[in-house]
Amino acid sequence: MSQLNFDVKLTQVLEEKVKGIQADLKSTKAVSKIKSVKTIVDDVDSSDLQMRLQDFESNFMAIIINRLAQQISTSLNNSMDLGIWEWRGSTKRSNGSVVSSPRNIVDTGALKASLFIQSDAPDHVSGFYDSPYAKLVHYGGYITPYNNSSAQATYIPGRPWIKAALKGSHGGPPPKFKSLIQTTFVEEWHRSFS
Repeated sequence: MSQLNFDVKLTQVLEEKVKGIQADLKSTKAVSKIKSVKTIVDDVDSSDLQMRLQDFESNFMAIIINRLAQQISTSLNNSMDLGIWEWRGSTKRSNGSVVSSPRNIVDTGALKASLFIQSDAPDHVSGFYDSPYAKLVHYGGYITPYNNSSAQATYIPGRPWIKAALKGSHGGPPPKFKSLIQTTFVEEWHRSFS
């Protein structure tokens, strides 16, 4: 059995955020932000500040990885549920309903339920779908219906829901990873320095 794997490196997402922060620093808004940070620094002795910064960094990374994993899971599930995936012909689903194109991917729910997400590195979220037909659904291909060797092979179009979820393609909404990072950063900053 082969798995359909994917991974997201937080450093890639953070690099984009850093570029945004650098652009902010060139704007006039940055002056007030720097002044507010300077006020915090002036009010705290350096050893306490260093301890708070270390606490902030470790907590922020742990929390953001957890939230990122949750956001990825939600985005992947929502992408499967989008009614945008082309399908020639119609399919009778296990609940008796008949669907045609465009449609969502979910039928029995087994493919969606086969998702595993893990964050086994401090800046890395990876995952996979353990369903035996995950790659076929995602990339498309030919199958022999019901393993009947006398039947003609049928083409199944690819429905790349992972790409749609992680990149905002195929009519799917773009992921909100940057706003998640920003919100988490602000929450943790206030928690650590208020």
